[in-house]
Amino acid sequence: MTLSGGTYGGDKDMFPYLPWTKDMRKAYCGKHYNIQPRDTELRTEYWGGDLQATSNIIYSNGLLDPWHDGGILKNVSDTIVAVTIKDGAHHLDLRASDPRDPQSVIVARQQEVELIRQFVKKATTVKQR
Repeated sequence: MTLSGGTYGGDKDMFPYLPWTKDMRKAYCGKHYNIQPRDTELRTEYWGGDLQATSNIIYSNGLLDPWHDGGILKNVSDTIVAVTIKDGAHHLDLRASDPRDPQSVIVARQQEVELIRQFVKKATTVKQR
């Protein structure tokens, strides 16, 4: 199972710059462990590709979160939606708002609220029929 790697350094994080690409990871694992990483294992293990029977799910992924590669990054359907947040970190969109929030997080929160409104409206409309 693999996730993204590397660090950006400078003002992007607290670590020194260290590139770590998928190709570098594959070469390292092949050389040291005689295996090839399975880039899709996280999605396979946790149902990432088999979501058609579900609905009303929002997958938010902050691209600054190293775990985002294991997330759902594209819409699966109209009601299984991926919200990708350029300047978001782990769960930043789920925390209370802060004046320092990046614009991409503010927009993501607005999008999530609108999606939830749509889900609730559709559910209550269907129930009233």
